[in-house]
Amino acid sequence: MTAPAVSVLMPCYNAARYLPAAAGSVLSQTLTDFEVVAVDDGSTDGTKALLDGYAAKDPRVRVISRPNTGIVGALNDGLEQCRAPLVARMDADDVCHPDRLRRQVAFLRDNPECVAVGTFAVLFGAGGRVLDLQGEVTAHKDIVARVRRGAGGALLHASAMFRQDALRAVGGYRKEFAWVEDLDLYLRLADHGTFANLPRYFYGYRKHPGAVCRIRRTEQTARKERALAEDFARSGRSRPPALSREDRYRPADPALARDRQIVGLLARGAPRRAVVSAAKGVLRTPLRRAAWDVLALVSCRRPPAPHKVADLLDGPQLALPLAIAPATVGGNR
Repeated sequence: MTAPAVSVLMPCYNAARYLPAAAGSVLSQTLTDFEVVAVDDGSTDGTKALLDGYAAKDPRVRVISRPNTGIVGALNDGLEQCRAPLVARMDADDVCHPDRLRRQVAFLRDNPECVAVGTFAVLFGAGGRVLDLQGEVTAHKDIVARVRRGAGGALLHASAMFRQDALRAVGGYRKEFAWVEDLDLYLRLADHGTFANLPRYFYGYRKHPGAVCRIRRTEQTARKERALAEDFARSGRSRPPALSREDRYRPADPALARDRQIVGLLARGAPRRAVVSAAKGVLRTPLRRAAWDVLALVSCRRPPAPHKVADLLDGPQLALPLAIAPATVGGNR
C-alpha cells in the first residue's frame, strides 16, 4: 500500500460532542492525500462509535482503540501507526482551515531544513465565543528563543506538522513530561532542524475551563522546569531568564498585536468597532493575508452550523469561521 503524504495524528478522549466538527474540518481538506490516525484513549462517551462511523465511510480514517493512558501514550501509540513522512497534529475538539495541510506540506517541501511548522490560531471558548488570537512569532530564531525560555506555545502543538523521521530520531514523546510534552519535544527537536509558523489563522483552538494549565498548574510548572534544566545541561548553554506571561504572548510584529486588539473588541462585545478596525487594517496593509483573515473573522455575524464549522467564507482571502457545539469538557488537554 502506498504511503500517504501526511498522517493526521488525532488523540481522542471523551470528545464526542466536538468530534464531528474536528473530523469534518480534517476530512474537508483541499489536500486529499492523507490518512487520519485517530487514537481513542479509552473514551466512555461514544467517541469510539463516531470514529468507527467515519472509518466505515472513509478509508483514509484508521482507528486505534485502547485503554486510557493519557495524552503521551495516545500520541506515541498513534505515531507508531503513522505511515506518512509528515505527521500533522490535530486535537479532537478543535477545527482547522481547509487549506491548512496543503499550505504546511508546501512549506516543508520548500524548506527542507524545517522539521516542524505550525500556524497561527483563533482561540475560542467551550461554548464557542471567540476569545483571542495566538500567533506571536514566525521565524525559527524567535520560536526557539521563546521555547528555551519555557514558552512551548510559541509553536502551537495541535497546529503543527512534523517530519516523522525527526520525531523518531528524538524518541517521540516522553511520558515523564506529560502536560508539557510539547515543550520537551521542541527542546529535543531544535537540535535536528528549524521551526516555523505560517502567518495565517489556519487553526481554531478550543479552550476549556478544565484545561490542564488550570487544574495541573503545579505539576506542569515542575515538569517544565525539569525539561528546561535537562536541555541546558545537555547543551551547555547558559539559561536565559524565564519569560513573563506578558512577554510570552507579546507578538514580535506590531501588526499581530493589532490583530489581537481587533479580536479583543469582538470578544468584549463591540463587533462594529472590530469590523471598522479590521477594515482599516486591510486598507493599511492590503497584501497582508492575515489582515484579511481577521476581517473575515470579525465580519462573520452568524457562525455556520456545527457540521459546517470549518466552511470557508466567501472572498479571495479566506479565514476560519468558528461555530460551535454545546459546552462540555472533552479532549486531551
